[in-house]
Parts: sequence; structure tokens; C-alpha cells
Amino acid sequence: MYIHCNNYSISIYSKYGEGGKITPKRILFIHTAGYFFPIPRVHTMAEALSKEGYDVSVVCVDQSMNESYKEINGVKVLNLSSKINSGSNKYFKFIYSMREILKLSLESKPDIIQFFSPLFIPFAVYLKNKLNCKLIYDCYEYWLGSALTSKNYHLGIFYIFCHLLGSMSIDGIIYVYEKNPTRKFFNTLNKHIFDCIVYNVPEDQILPKNPIEKKMENLFPKNEAIFVIGYLGLVMPFKGYETAIKSMNYLGEEFKLLIIGDSLDLKFKEKINSMIQDNNLDSRIVFTGILPHNEALEYSKSCDIGLLLFEDSYWTKYSTPNKLFEYMALGVPVVSTDLPNIRFFINKYLFGVTISKNDPFLLAECIKNLKGNKGHLEMLGINGNSTFNENFTSEFQMQKLMSLYSKIT
Repeated sequence: MYIHCNNYSISIYSKYGEGGKITPKRILFIHTAGYFFPIPRVHTMAEALSKEGYDVSVVCVDQSMNESYKEINGVKVLNLSSKINSGSNKYFKFIYSMREILKLSLESKPDIIQFFSPLFIPFAVYLKNKLNCKLIYDCYEYWLGSALTSKNYHLGIFYIFCHLLGSMSIDGIIYVYEKNPTRKFFNTLNKHIFDCIVYNVPEDQILPKNPIEKKMENLFPKNEAIFVIGYLGLVMPFKGYETAIKSMNYLGEEFKLLIIGDSLDLKFKEKINSMIQDNNLDSRIVFTGILPHNEALEYSKSCDIGLLLFEDSYWTKYSTPNKLFEYMALGVPVVSTDLPNIRFFINKYLFGVTISKNDPFLLAECIKNLKGNKGHLEMLGINGNSTFNENFTSEFQMQKLMSLYSKIT
């Protein structure tokens, strides 16, 4: 269920603080992934809660941060990476991380813990029993659904066990997709709160003021009418870049592919470059390289369509990528593979089309059809932009977050 609450009252104070004074309620975000700052949803939520008067801290294990402690816009960020032996294998790192997180949590005595991984559910239940705190599980997009579709049955069984363990202890669930398997799983077992929040980068970071037309002309000289196909994001194997490149063989010379990003995987980048050269596509496919976020979005804004070709795999089947909403905000029509979450948003808001599988010929035919129907293409872009402004601005999303917090405090 989607909740839009224009007026909400929030209890942000604990009854007793030091010396009997009333103090803000303490929220501890526990983010066990290997990085923090590149994830907009974590930072956006933490900052919004801090502005509402909560005492917010984020615990993370971020190897990219040199400092062990930072304060960013009122949010205290404690990085535990310096306490984790970088030479240890991943299992020992996980054990060390959990030990440090549990120690810190017990010392800080939060009123609410918000966590992001099913692997942390057993530890969260332990902390709730010890601290009598509230738990919010941000299941985001894929955990349980991925577990149920994974060929790694041991992992799937463990994830299901974790969700069963936490089913009667978790006070609030944050999810993206109305039909998210995790949501349906919890809804079957109890009557806890379920709020839908779609994460996006705040509008001031996502909406470019001036499309960079001159730079686009340098990439693709406008001596002819061209149709630019954009693909925004880090270039990775599961994102269907091979399909995008091969589809150019079925498209005329006026079609150009702009890959807005680059690959950190050197072997995969070599494979992609070889594919481009072998198909004589050097003049029609351009990499921008890694760019500042605003500049990458400016390039995206100048494209005629935006691609989102995630493969149907364990990690991507139930994903809802940020770039889906970035294309939407920019008014760029989307062509995507037919994955459940992405299909749901495209079908509901009519800002793009899906193809049944990652097939170069199918993709090329879809693109040609869109180019040949200019009115339909323009309507898809208008639908995306208006839908974003009406439903997915950061203000709208954060109202739903505050509504969830107000219900459990």
C-alpha cells in the first residue's frame, strides 16, 4: 500500500535523558554493505530524520573512507572499516563487523534501529530483546525474492530462516514494490506496518538545468538527423550492454549509442571494446567515461531514449534501479527488459516499454518503432516527468518515511 500523509505528528523525544532532561529519540542506521556514501537512499533518509529532530547515527563498514568518524549534515557516521582486518576472508570480516556493530549498538542504546540486510535480522532481534528498542527492516528490493529464485539453496534457506525469525519482532517494513515477495511474506505472518518508499536522489541533484548540447555535438556531429540511445550507469556484465551493442547491427547509421559511464572491470571493458571493434561500430558507439552525477544526467537528458537492460538473475530479478527514476525525472522514455518491479512501474505510469528478453533484434525493432512514432515517444517522456513530480520527489517520499516513524514511536 502506498501512503501519502500530508499532515503527520511525530514523537521525536525520549522520556528521560541525562539528568532527567527530555532528549531526542536516538535512531541507529546499521548498513553492513561495504560502502555508505554512494547509496542515496541511506543518506537521504538519515538526513531527513535528522532535520526532523531525531538524533541519527549511521554505522557502516566503508573501505573507501579514511576517517573512522564523520558528521554530514547533522548525521553522525561511524565507519568500522579500520577495526576490520582487511586481510581476513569475507566470513571473518562479517563476524568481526557484527561483533563491532553489536558492541556499538549496546553502548549507544538507540530507541530505533533501521537495518538493511536479512543477514542482520538475528542480531537485530537480539538487540531488541536487550535494549527494548523498535526495529525497522528496509528490505528494499530483492532479498527474499532473490533467495527464493537463487540456485544457491543454502543461502535461500538461510534467508527464509532469518525472515521467519524476525517476522514477529520487526515493527516496520520499508519496501519498494507493492507485490514485493518480502512484503507478502511478512504480511502473511503478522500485522506489522508496511510502507512503500521508492528511493531516489533528491531533485536538486537529479534535474540538470542546462542539457549539454555542445558537448553532445562534439560526440555526435549533427550533420544528419540522429537518434541517440542512452545507457546511464556503471558498465557491468549483468546490465545487458552486449545486447545494446549488438542491436546496433540491426539499426541504421542515424542511430547512435551513448554509454554514460564506464566499467571498473577491466576484463569486461576489454570484451565490450572488442565487440564494438569487431562489429565496426566505433563511429556509432561512444563512452563518456565516469562523470560527476550532474553531468551524467545532463547527457542522459539529451538522449532520445534510455536503456535499462538488466538480465533476469539472482541479484536483478526484483531490483528497482535508481536510474529508472532518474530517466523518469528527466523525461527520457525507457526501454527495459521485462523484470517484475520495473514492469510494474512502467505499466502503471506509462513512461516506457519493455522487451520480453535481452535479444538484440527485439531491442532494435522496439527502438525503430519508437522512433517511427514521435508522438508516442514524446508522450512517454511527458508521462515520466509528470509522474516523478507527482509521486516520487524526495519530499513526497520522506513524508512516507516520517509517517512510518510516527506510527512506531
